[in-house]
This record gives sequence, C-alpha cells and structure tokens, in this order.
Amino acid sequence: IRRIRLDNFMCHNKLTVDFHKYINIINGQNGTGKSAVLTALTIALGCRPKLTGRCDALKDLVGPYADRSIVEVVIVQCRDDPYRGSNSRENWDFGKEVIIERVIQKTGASAFKIMTEDRTVVSTKKEDLMKILQHLNYQIENPVHVLSQKDAKTLLQSATKTSFYDFFFK
Repeated sequence: IRRIRLDNFMCHNKLTVDFHKYINIINGQNGTGKSAVLTALTIALGCRPKLTGRCDALKDLVGPYADRSIVEVVIVQCRDDPYRGSNSRENWDFGKEVIIERVIQKTGASAFKIMTEDRTVVSTKKEDLMKILQHLNYQIENPVHVLSQKDAKTLLQSATKTSFYDFFFK
C-alpha cells in the first residue's frame, strides 16, 4: 500500500499518508486519529464496520460536519502481477497502481470505485475488489488484524499462557 487519503473520515478533515515500502509506524498523542487511519484502510478495502471495533455502522465514520466521507487507497502492483494485462482473467490493466476509493454517505450508503493509475474507473463492484484483494493475499476480515487499543491493552495485561491463548482464540 503506497498511500491513503482521507476526506471527512472520523476526526480527519483531510489527511494523506504516504507509506514506506517495507514498514510503517504511526505514532502520536492519544485522540489524534492514529486508529482512524487504520480503520479507514480496512473500510476502504471492504471490511464491515463492526469488525473494525470502532463503530456499528458506516454512517458513524463520516466526520461530524460532513455529509460524506471519502477514503482512497493506492496499491502498488508487482511487475509480474497477472492483473496487469492479458494474463488476467478479467483482462484489466491497472498499470503500476490500483486505486480503491470508497465514498460513505451520512445516510450509511457507500460506493466503491476501482481505478487505474490514471483514474479510469474499471469497476464499482465490491465483488471485483474482493477478487483483487484475494489475488494480492489481503485478508481484511481475517482474524490476523490490527489490534484495537482496548484489545492491545488486554493482550499486554495477559498474565498467564492460558489467558493469552484465550485472548487469541476469542
């Protein structure tokens, strides 16, 4: 993932984060929106709101003074990626990057756009997004995920191997 852009998402009016190729650390004071960036990433890639641990409905993610929120994620493709040309079953040629945009209305309605690097819309179907993510081995709703602050605290306070195991089993 190369970049994420947020407009009116949770506490962020406008924010763009460019990610490093290998590892990224997001730090800052409490309440500054670090977790909101991770929530935006998972929501843009199709995660259900309840699984983020931050809200029950999409409408809860729209900034307080906005009628809609936009999250855009730019994913860099590998050179030998079959989604980059005639080897692909769908024969989509995204170029070097795939752009995923999710617009969330204050009503809770949302829409996806899957775009090429020059912003040509290739699809608006979540099913197509899921195919791309599966191909890239992104498992957004997999139990392997970013821990919420509450869950991280619970993990760190696990005193025994049994409670540690129970935490992961849950």
